[in-house]
Amino acid sequence: MTQSEATALTAVGSGGSFAAMLAPAAAAGPIGLAVAGVTLLLSFLFSRKKPAQKIATTQLVDELEPILQANLAGYMEGPRSAASQAAALANFDAAWQWLTSPQACGNPELGAPGRWCIADRARGGEWDWWRRYRDPIAQDTPQPAASITASLFGGQANGGQGISPAAWILPAALIAGVLAL
Repeated sequence: MTQSEATALTAVGSGGSFAAMLAPAAAAGPIGLAVAGVTLLLSFLFSRKKPAQKIATTQLVDELEPILQANLAGYMEGPRSAASQAAALANFDAAWQWLTSPQACGNPELGAPGRWCIADRARGGEWDWWRRYRDPIAQDTPQPAASITASLFGGQANGGQGISPAAWILPAALIAGVLAL
């Protein structure tokens, strides 16, 4: 390695400016400039954060979205009472608060991918989680308490059958999933 190449590597590795690296490289001629250019490109490549940030935000939403899907399905397949509606909405709101917090996509270290993570899932975003997972619950009209009680305990609202064992699978799976975390 020539003296100008060593100077170029030192300038890049120590955070030196491009101008500090360019002068010795130019003195070495076209080869020195080429080596300095490659060194600079490698430095930029190695210091990129965006790919790792995108992977981190994708993992966050890949873990959270199935929980929101289960929350919506659980509400829609459940008794759809005012209490279950309030609980399902609170679940979505808590998930959204976490997603936008510094513990998730709201972490400033995630940079632009963190901001995109939130914006893409905000109301009007490319994957609008509000429209997909909150609005169907919020816009639903809860059933009156009398019909819920009848369906739970085998009254006329459900043909005297009560809740089938299959209706308990989703809530049990959700509880098991939370406990596994």
